[in-house]
This record gives sequence, C-alpha cells and structure tokens, in this order.
Amino acid sequence: MLKYLGQYDRKRLILISHNGSGFDNWIVLKNAKKLTHCPLKTPRGILSFPLSNPYKDEDLQKKWKRQKEIKGNYLQHINFTCSYQHESSSLAAWGNSSNLPANLRKIADVDIAKYTQDNWEELRHEWEPYAKRDTLCLGACLIKYNQVTKEVVNQNMSNNLTAPSLSLKGWYYLYHYDKEMVEEEWYETTRMVAKHTEKENIEKVYSHTNPFIRNFIRRSIKGGRVSANRKSFETNKMDEICNVLKEYISQTRSNNIIDLFKEYSASTKDKTEVHLRLKKIECTKLMAFDATGLYASAMSDLDSEYPRAESGRPFLPEKEKEFVKLFNKQKFRPRTAILTVWFDYPKNMFFQPIPAKDKITFTNKEGKKETGNKIRFRNGFCHDVLTSVDIQEIVKAGGRIIRILDGIVYEENFKTPPNRDYILILRDLRNKYKREEIEEKEITTEDSKSTRLTTSHLGSFVLSHSKKIMNNFIHVINGFYKPEIYYTDTDSLYISSKNWKKLNRAGLVSEKDYCKGKNDYGDGGIIFGLYLALKVKYNIVLTSDGVLKEKKTFKGYSNDKISVEDYVQLASGHDVSNEFNKPWEKSFTNRVVIPNDKQTKVFRSYLNNVKRKPPNSEGIMYPYNDKDEYSFDENYEFDDFDYLSNQEENEDCFK
Repeated sequence: MLKYLGQYDRKRLILISHNGSGFDNWIVLKNAKKLTHCPLKTPRGILSFPLSNPYKDEDLQKKWKRQKEIKGNYLQHINFTCSYQHESSSLAAWGNSSNLPANLRKIADVDIAKYTQDNWEELRHEWEPYAKRDTLCLGACLIKYNQVTKEVVNQNMSNNLTAPSLSLKGWYYLYHYDKEMVEEEWYETTRMVAKHTEKENIEKVYSHTNPFIRNFIRRSIKGGRVSANRKSFETNKMDEICNVLKEYISQTRSNNIIDLFKEYSASTKDKTEVHLRLKKIECTKLMAFDATGLYASAMSDLDSEYPRAESGRPFLPEKEKEFVKLFNKQKFRPRTAILTVWFDYPKNMFFQPIPAKDKITFTNKEGKKETGNKIRFRNGFCHDVLTSVDIQEIVKAGGRIIRILDGIVYEENFKTPPNRDYILILRDLRNKYKREEIEEKEITTEDSKSTRLTTSHLGSFVLSHSKKIMNNFIHVINGFYKPEIYYTDTDSLYISSKNWKKLNRAGLVSEKDYCKGKNDYGDGGIIFGLYLALKVKYNIVLTSDGVLKEKKTFKGYSNDKISVEDYVQLASGHDVSNEFNKPWEKSFTNRVVIPNDKQTKVFRSYLNNVKRKPPNSEGIMYPYNDKDEYSFDENYEFDDFDYLSNQEENEDCFK
C-alpha cells in the first residue's frame, strides 16, 4: 500500500478508515518498520497515526527538492485517522442514514478470517468487490458529511479528529466571525457561498490552563445518571395476553410470559390473527420516554485542543451572600459558574437530582476487598463541586444552599453563555446531518469516563443541561419523591404510559423539538420488564400493531452469548458466568497481541444492592438514607459500572 501511495505527487495524505482507531490503525502500527512520528493514543484507541512513507518515488523526491517552499525531508507524510470518532454507527448504518444511492451502499460482509497470506490473491474475486464497495460507501459518506459540516461550522473531518473537536472549533470560529452569503461565479453561472469576517470588539471566550481553574472543572464533571429503581414490571392484562399466546402455540403448558414469548418467536405459523387479538387488548404499559436529540457525552479531560485561559476568574468571597441568596431564590441566571458548595440535600428523595461519587466500602461474599464509588447518602448536609445549573436543580428539588466556599465564575458580560451556544451547535449539526426517523442503536462498547478533545468547562455545562432537561420530565411526574421511575439512563425514563398526558399538558412532548421528549415505542409499550442493575435490563414490548418484540441490554456481556435465562437467573439471586475470548492487547512495545485463551466473566446477583436497598414486596428499590441502613460490611468500595469480575482459569479468587 505504501509503495502504491508513493507514486502520487502529494506531499501529505490523510487516510480515513471507519473504526480505524480500534482496528485499522493498530494493524498499520503492527506492520510499520519504523515509527517516525508519535501516534496519538487515547482511551478511544489510536486516533491519529502519522507516518513517513519510505517508499516515495525518487523522481518525486527530486522534484520536491527543487521546490524551495518544500522544507524538511522529501518523503511523503501519511496520517491514518478514524471516521468512527465522528459517526459512531456501523458503516452500513451510516450509508443508510446518509441516503446514499443503492450502488454506493455497503454490501453484505465477507468472512475475513477465510483469507490468508497464501490464498488472498487467488480469492481476489471474492473479497475485491466487498473492499471496493466499502471504499465507495465510506468516500460518499465523507463527502456528504464534509459538505454539511463545511456549511454549518466551516470545518471538515480532515482537520478534526473527533466530532466534539469539530463542533468546538466550529462554535469557536462562528463566535468570533460573522457569516454572510455572497454570490460568486461558478462555471457558466453563479452560486451563493459563505464568507466569514472577523468580528470587532468581541469579548473573547477561552478554555482554561490555570491550575486553580483546571482543578474545579475536573471535579465538577459528574457524568450521566443511570439507575434501576424498580425490579420488574408486569402489565395488568398479562393473563389475557398469555392466554392468547397459549391458544396460538396450542401445545404448551407454560403460563410464563418469557417461555410463551420464546415459543411465539420461534414459531413459523401465521401470526396475523394473534397480532389482531393482542392489538385489541387495552392494558397498562411502560414507555421509554426519550429526550429528543440529547447530547450528554461532550465531556473531556483537560489535555485538549484549546487557546490560553483568560475568561474565568476565581470566586470572590465578598460575593457569597449575594450568590447564596440568588441560588436559594432560583434567580441565578446572569452568570455561569463552577463552585464548591455546602448544601442541605432535599429530604426523602426517591431519585437524586444529580449523580454522586461518594466513597463507601464493604467486603463481598467471597471475603475479598473491592474498591469504587457509591451513591450519596441523603437527608443530610453535603459538600461538592457543582456547576451553577446543578446547584439550581438541587434547590428546585427542595434543597438549600448553605455556604459557597470557592470556585470559578464566568463573567456577566458574556451576552451569550458559551455552554448554550455549544449545545445549540451540537443540536443543529445533528438535526441537519441525521435523518430524524433513523433509529439510533445502542453502543455496546465501553466508553471511557472522559475524552481528550473537548474543552472541559463546556463539556461540564453540556452534561449539567442534559440533567436539567431530564429533571423537567421527572418534576412533572413527581418522580423525585414517588417511585414512578422504573429505570433511567442518561437520556431516557422508563415510566408508566399514563404519565404521557401529564408530560404532554406540560408541553414536554415533541418528536423534533430540543429539550422535549417522545415515547420510543409510539402507541405501543413495555408489557414485561426486568430492571436488575445499571445497564442490565430486559423488556418485552407490545407494538401498536400487536407484535411482540424483545429489547435487552446487558453491559459487559456479548450479544451473541446473552440469553433471557441469564436475566432470570440474576433476578432469582444467582450469579451468572460465561466464557469469553480475552480481548486484544494493544501496546506500543508488543503492538497488537491476539490472545488465544479464554476468561470467565462473573456477573453478581447483588450488584444493584450496592446502589439501592433490596426490592421490597412491591419490587421497589429505595435509596439508602444513611449508613445504618446499608446491608454490607463497612470496608467495601464499589465502582459505578464495575458489574463483573474476571476469573482466570484454575484460579479461585476474583481479580
């Protein structure tokens, strides 16, 4: 490949592959004879892998040498980057959502493992059409993506490694430049193009390098909320639904909806009559009320691409009384701030306004010490670093701010707060680029707690506004104080469909409007659900057409191995284990190593008890209010998403 690229009269090339950060770039690293530049390695993988091409054509090198503007060596520079950081769906889904014509969309996958160094040439006729169509599909997607991003934010994928980086640079550019459309000649006609001119006398907005400010921003990023609050749900007409399925299956003796659903799904008999009968049943359902276009993941650490800091200033102690008064009256609107506050948490809360990271400890069933985070014990005084948005949400839920100790403040003279502009740019970019009707698929890869390519003060406020949007929904259904919420993720609530009318009357229902939400299942809903822990849930959905479908999530478990029996086993109080291939090991010393052995993952049945009390007789899992209620040993710390332990073969202990 490098020899082929060396024939092109281009000093610099950018090669983009889909999911290159997790796969292709590592293959290049493995086969590179010499690293001439430093790759950019982050928790996302190798985002950028620059390389000098040693196979550059000698005649071209001589030609470049004669050109005085060419500096440095005369080798070709190639940078391998990744489009998956801009569009985190499969290439096939990207092509479909981009409305590509059929002759440019991805074709069916081939078995790559079949092709080896010995037979790839003779089997070229099998893999070459697949590879060509992949290239065409990705190229067409990139062209369309770059056209849209160029028009919206005057940026493209070539000089932005990730979507947050692109949107940040675009926002920063538009904040400092006026955009107007001007007419220019184009072939034999004219066209309108965007022209950007620098604004005069604008208050510059910067991110922060000051160590004092960096510390507060890092501590204010709490992440999204995920919570399993009620263990299970069953519709009030379950017997009627089961009877319809039993008549259809005819030879079954089971009365269990899970067994009946499995036989219903496997049956090849015509289901038209069953669907008509199920459609007529009026029963209670859960809906997945999903926030429209919510971007909660624009969060980062501090090693990002940004200018120097000037806009933030330390909190002035003489302003404390004024700030506390404004917060407690819910009138803190002119400024944005990140502050260390001492506050009285709302009393008797069933659901918390913000995520928490308090530490606790206890010993597990095997007698081993484990470490991590635990939900905050409520109904007392708390001390935390929060954004002004989070602080207002605590007061709105019934809390009270007592003291403001220190922090940073963004000055009042910002006419448009940076967090609002940033959120609007993300929303506009999403709505213009993506089709509204395309269903987004859940990403099963484990996300790191932070990225490196967005300034953190903006990411922190984006997350705070995301929680605020969800809090608006929760307030309307009184979900903070009553067990109305069965399960919640960062941007969705699993609640009774009877709450739809309340949300609609409050003006919070819309398919397209930002800060509003919609029922993912339309007129249908969930008739059976198991909500066992964070990111562990199982649902049977009855659609508006009377069709039964299965929806399941189990973080850390492979989709091809998971079965409904695993959920039932966890719900019954038994641990679940299975064997998995060990993940690839990637390092700059050993490059890519693909282990040949297995590892056993053990998912523990009591994992949600670390967050909330065991279910009562109604299946409600209430929060712990103090340490006396906590049922585990005091010497245990448990991480928010540490659901599993890896148990190596021939070893008795958990690692």
